[in-house]
Amino acid sequence: MLIRREIPADAAAVRAVVASAFAPASASSSAAASSAPAAGASAPDSAPAPASAPASASGDSSAASAPAPAPASASDSDSASAAAPDSDSDSDSAAGAGAGGDRRGGADGTGEPVEARLVDELRASGASLPGLSLVALDEEGAVVGHVMCSRGRVGATPVVALGPLAVRPDRQLRGVGSALVHAVVGAADALDEPLVALLGAPRYYRRFGFRPATAFGVAAPVEAWGDHFQVRALTAYGDVRGQFAYPKPFDGL
Repeated sequence: MLIRREIPADAAAVRAVVASAFAPASASSSAAASSAPAAGASAPDSAPAPASAPASASGDSSAASAPAPAPASASDSDSASAAAPDSDSDSDSAAGAGAGGDRRGGADGTGEPVEARLVDELRASGASLPGLSLVALDEEGAVVGHVMCSRGRVGATPVVALGPLAVRPDRQLRGVGSALVHAVVGAADALDEPLVALLGAPRYYRRFGFRPATAFGVAAPVEAWGDHFQVRALTAYGDVRGQFAYPKPFDGL
């Protein structure tokens, strides 16, 4: 598996991965997808975007997700929307979990997961961080995982918002989501970012050094998210405190 920065030519493949990672579970789903909890339950390796609930960060359903919009991950499934499942597996998602627990992201009026639209809107708005939006490629060069990072703020200080994180269902539970989270945290540190914030399952994200944001004096957009809203302080962190805000595209989730 190879992890590299997302490039414009990846857009269609990334959208397909995110859509599949956050698609509602059903009896006809693939084995990988059906093994994850249905909406409302925890889903590994993907993290939906923020919404009213935490999101997971990886399509592996074990990542982090943002405010009500969508979780950080979809499942390990390896997707990341803000809220990820409380699981020790690599299947937490970052975009599909909410404050009350991990879940897949919702669908828009077309039936497509909102996370798929969100990644496009973050790019189009200029809120995405190209150096911190990564793809995971399989042995044949196909995109099997993706993590989107965008420009959030704590008060007036620019910080990194992680999510959605998604992993293609047939590649979940194989560590793809974990590899993406490790890579993006390392890259953010190298770029002198002060911290990375996400909405996800504490039990999953703890392994990457994430802790409840309240421990750092950072307030979640939605108080009810509690310890699911987490922060990873980096080398350049310098007592950054205040209210966290996601970029505007999250407001439409």
